Amino acid sequence: MLKLLLLVLSVAVPSSLWAFNTTSIPTQFNDLTQHNGELIGLDSEGNHYSLYMQADRLKSTLISSPETRVRPDDILPDGLISVGRNQIRRAWLGGPTNRYDHGVLADSIEASRLYAQTDQQKTVFLELPLSQVFEDRLVRFADLDGDGTEELIVIRTNIQTGAGIASYRVDEGQLKLDAASETIGLSHRWLNIIGIKDFTGDGSVEIAAVITPHIGGTLTLFQQRGAQLSPIVEQWGFSNHEYGSRELGMSAVLDLNSDGVMDMAVPNENRQQLVLLTASGKTLNELARIKHKTAIKSGIYGVNMDNESGLELVYLLKDGTLVIIDWNQAVKLHPRVERMTHHTTGK
Repeated sequence: MLKLLLLVLSVAVPSSLWAFNTTSIPTQFNDLTQHNGELIGLDSEGNHYSLYMQADRLKSTLISSPETRVRPDDILPDGLISVGRNQIRRAWLGGPTNRYDHGVLADSIEASRLYAQTDQQKTVFLELPLSQVFEDRLVRFADLDGDGTEELIVIRTNIQTGAGIASYRVDEGQLKLDAASETIGLSHRWLNIIGIKDFTGDGSVEIAAVITPHIGGTLTLFQQRGAQLSPIVEQWGFSNHEYGSRELGMSAVLDLNSDGVMDMAVPNENRQQLVLLTASGKTLNELARIKHKTAIKSGIYGVNMDNESGLELVYLLKDGTLVIIDWNQAVKLHPRVERMTHHTTGK
């Protein structure tokens, strides 16, 4: 039986008087994914393992590769199908093109078309002009303008002035631009979306993104104001993407401090720290910061690892360490009190 060393760190945060546990487990995995709520580890040979905790031990069970949906004919080779329950049932990016050579997502093939399949089973698409591409792998759904109908949100790049965020709506059987942010201003400059929720608690939906995550990223919240997606909060020092990686999910959105407003978990600029943040009141405040010796490599997932109430944050470091952050079971501590314990466990 392989013995593993676990480091469990319980930290209290002065501003909120809440605590969490961080558990670090050495593994042989080089990537993580999630399928139907299940955390899956991948090894160097491409084998898939279901991961879960049992009696404070990490268990891994070899499984077959998760089933994938039938893919549309015109979809990016690495594109993902987004599935909705409202007016838009499926959406994806297609029309592969090599007219933009940035290669931020592992290759220089980007999308020129946005597809949407409605609840009436009608498929519509929009073709970008030659000056633009969708520098993205997936479409996100959200009601940004509060009209009760979801829009489709994607990263749209101008070949000359870099990436921005664009929102589209289905109107009279056609996809039409609803709102857009300014582009970054330089070619070969990109952004990565964190999530789309009411992060400020004002009742409006914001798009959270990291602008230029590879060169000192700025975490920015955008709100729709007419046809503009306007920044309302900005703070430097974050990165939720590694250049050349297809992983877009290196951040997470969840209510960390149980105040009813969604918070964010985002790596710092070198991805060796995970920063837990709240933007309630339209001001970014740090709830906690978890430091690591190596950079975060995988997506960051909210997973129920132990079949108990609540989710844990789980991610993988570059050295194969699996990190589990559990704030549901942690006890409340006095401000500035830290408690550190070590123990061993078997796989």
